[in-house]
Parts: sequence; C-alpha cells; structure tokens
Amino acid sequence: EGLLVQIQAEIRPGGPAERGATWRLCDAHRDAIQGWLKDGARGPKVAELLMGASGVEVPLRTLSRFIQTELRPERRAPTVRLAEHPPGKVLEIDHVELGTVTLAEGPVKLWALVCVAVHSRHAFLWPCRSTRVDELIDGL
Repeated sequence: EGLLVQIQAEIRPGGPAERGATWRLCDAHRDAIQGWLKDGARGPKVAELLMGASGVEVPLRTLSRFIQTELRPERRAPTVRLAEHPPGKVLEIDHVELGTVTLAEGPVKLWALVCVAVHSRHAFLWPCRSTRVDELIDGL
C-alpha cells in the first residue's frame, strides 16, 4: 500500500513539490554545465563531461529537465492547449510497470492501471499482475 501511495504522489499532476538529490547535484555544478552548453555540448555530452570532471552521475532525463527549466527557459516550446472537456466525459488510461514483488508464490511482475479524469485531474491507481484486457476491465 505504501508503494502505491508513493507512485500516486509521483504521477499526480504537478509532481512532487521539492527537487531531488540529483537535481541539487545539477544545481551545484551549474557553472560547469553552462560552460559546456556554451561550447556547444548537448545533454548526453554534458552528462559524460559531468561524470568525467567530477564523478557525478545524473540521469539524462533529470539533466535535460534541469537544462530546460533552469538554464534555457526561453527555449521552451509553447504550450499546446487542448480542448476543454465537460466533467465525466474523458478518462485517460495507461499501464505503468511497477517492478517485481515477491509474493507467497514467488516473484511477480506488478503493473498499475492509472486512470486520470481529464476535467478534474483526479487520479485512480489499480494494481494488477498484467496488462491483459480482463485485468483492464477489473480495474475499470
């Protein structure tokens, strides 16, 4: 149950309010990252240079988000507005792989069915063992 609460907090629109440790590592090396970007390096090369220069390993996705939001906010693409939907008309549905858990019968891959109401942004999370249609129907 604790894992499901944690996952739901992570997928909630807006995400967690505070930045993680890897973001703080990027911020601590801000000047070096800016210098590499000015020299023409892109995300993967910056990650490689950061690892070589300081031994700091940061996931490429985190580094890319840091560069996009902190160092190059003017390059952000314009937001595409989607049509407004009335309450109760549109539900976004997706499966997320949670990982493997050990149950009485042994290791089992665990999935989650994630449903988000477009109008209210309320989220529902249903743990399941597969992405089969019968599991989808059970979750819905």
